Amino acid sequence: HNIFEEHLGTHGFDLHEVAVLAATLENLIHAEASGRLRSTYTQLAQDTESTLTAEDAMDVVDTYLQSILLSNNISAMSSAQVHRMRRFIDVLFPYWNATKTWLRGVVQDVAPDRTTMVFSDVAQIVEVVSERYGSQSDQDCQDIQDKLVVLEEGGTGRVKLRDFYESVGSRGFWNFRENLEYLKHAGAIDDSDPSAPRVIIPN
Repeated sequence: HNIFEEHLGTHGFDLHEVAVLAATLENLIHAEASGRLRSTYTQLAQDTESTLTAEDAMDVVDTYLQSILLSNNISAMSSAQVHRMRRFIDVLFPYWNATKTWLRGVVQDVAPDRTTMVFSDVAQIVEVVSERYGSQSDQDCQDIQDKLVVLEEGGTGRVKLRDFYESVGSRGFWNFRENLEYLKHAGAIDDSDPSAPRVIIPN
């Protein structure tokens, strides 16, 4: 990383060097994904040398993606933490059901009607998921923003916290269930008035 920065600062990159850099970064990303996938296998007590049923393979893929969505380092998680993540994913990540439906579509594209999978098959699914997830994530973000605008308080770019939570029942905005501490951690709360914290509508 430092070598690349130093070279860029003094000489810049020619076309060949840019291609080398791109290939290097792609290899690093691939290696990181493979390592995370192996850690996921380990956490689920699966052997990377074994052939998995399609159901067990999807369990691995689901858990792999959940750890990414929640920014968890799965190799550093305890068994109890992994179990909790898997059990409460709908609460921790309210868009999980929609994401899971999208994920099943990706699997059908990559490995249609497979009844068993080896590690390389699962790795291929993970690779395609990583490539395609950006568009799915953009849809989720747009959906959240559209719903927040509906609740906006008079053109302020803010939503009253009470309106935010009440919309779950009154409007069916089921994804607005994050607790206040989570929202603060995500930088989504305007607490300039501590007595009336409000949710920030992103630009």
